Amino acid sequence: NCEAIVLEISVNAVGHISIHDSYLHFSVSKWNQYQSIKSYMPATDLLTLATLQHFLKAYRTVYLKPCNGQQGRGIIKISRENGGYELHRGRTKQRKQSIAEVMNDSQINECYIIQQGIPLAKIQSSVFDVRVLLKKVNGHWQVKGKVVKVAGDEYIVTNAAKEVLRMN
Repeated sequence: NCEAIVLEISVNAVGHISIHDSYLHFSVSKWNQYQSIKSYMPATDLLTLATLQHFLKAYRTVYLKPCNGQQGRGIIKISRENGGYELHRGRTKQRKQSIAEVMNDSQINECYIIQQGIPLAKIQSSVFDVRVLLKKVNGHWQVKGKVVKVAGDEYIVTNAAKEVLRMN
């Protein structure tokens, strides 16, 4: 059921090709999910040193998300701050001086995507998002529910919701 294989390849000055890594992306992979809905999403790519450098130059805030993560686990928010970078995980913040320090962070040790940070709306100083729950029935997507998820105090993702509000 693998839907995508991504290879990290380089060519040196004399033309020798090296394969550094490969990732299998199954249908639940965030990379595969992105391919289906990318026209509705902020800029997204697979995380490499080159994409991290590009995204942090282009955007003040980016998010790193594990390709096969769920429920907000492993998501890291990175913001350019005063000549360095602030990493925000869950409720904890760390300061890094360089992009190399960010990439060498011990908790970034698997396949990740990088995504442009977009400003989120807030309810009483907590970010929230609106989620539409879909189910595939007889080959067609059907809306099964709509909810507003309000993040817990100081959290960067709404998966750690302090409140879930139903929408009609």
